Amino acid sequence: NVSDIEKENIFVKSYKELKNSNDKDKYFQYEHISKSEKISYLRKVEIYDWIIGTGFNLDKLNLKIKEKQEELEKEYDEHMYVTLIIATSMTFLFLISSMLVSRLLEKKFLIHKKDLEKQIIENQKQKETLIRAQEVAHIGDWKLDLQTNEVFWSDEIIRIFGFEKKDKNMFGFELLKDIIVPEDISALEDVIRNCINKGIEYKIIYRIKRANNEIRWIDCRGKLDEDKLSIIGIIQDITESKNLEIEKQQKDDLLYQQSKMAAMGEMIGNIAHQWRQPLSTISTASTGTK
Repeated sequence: NVSDIEKENIFVKSYKELKNSNDKDKYFQYEHISKSEKISYLRKVEIYDWIIGTGFNLDKLNLKIKEKQEELEKEYDEHMYVTLIIATSMTFLFLISSMLVSRLLEKKFLIHKKDLEKQIIENQKQKETLIRAQEVAHIGDWKLDLQTNEVFWSDEIIRIFGFEKKDKNMFGFELLKDIIVPEDISALEDVIRNCINKGIEYKIIYRIKRANNEIRWIDCRGKLDEDKLSIIGIIQDITESKNLEIEKQQKDDLLYQQSKMAAMGEMIGNIAHQWRQPLSTISTASTGTK
């Protein structure tokens, strides 16, 4: 019923080709007399010296494929629907969780912000209190960076030295030497050198001369910090107490001189008295002789 263009039966031809070849099986496709496409399969069964075969209609196969495709598409749609439901639910839960977490974080952030603001205010108050205390006590703090030679002076130090904040780029030891009384510069250099090289905490009193020729007495103290990269210290304007000390010393010296002069006067008086007695005797004797 099925022949090729050479009018030879396709089954017989395929059978002969498989039988005379070393192949174990063979596929072939052809158009059936019913005008439908078919595929047949032949295989050798050598132990029985048989060749068995089977075949199927491509139209039926295409129908089966279409049915299977529709079945798979249906399953796919169902899976996609379930996946969409799950994804939507997860997204909704994620959004709810995100909102709750964000509100919790916002609450904690606001608490932390308030604590920071409170801390900043307290630090500012402490700083203002320290500045006022420094102004009252005429004490200022300073720091010298040994790597860059940069100097930090507090506001009170700037005021004590008679400088202005706008000159802060010039602040440093060289500027300080311009106002230190020349006789005190060498001693200050020595204590700073010993502090840097030997780690000796130093204390020194030196004098400065302001632009108005006013002499101020400065008590300066400093030491190396723990990392030995800078010197930190304080200075205090002790001019008033130093002037009182000098005034007291002058008074003490004056009292000493007055006491000394009084003692000398008393001694001279005693000597004069002792001389007056013999002279009186001689005068009396002389008068009696006459």
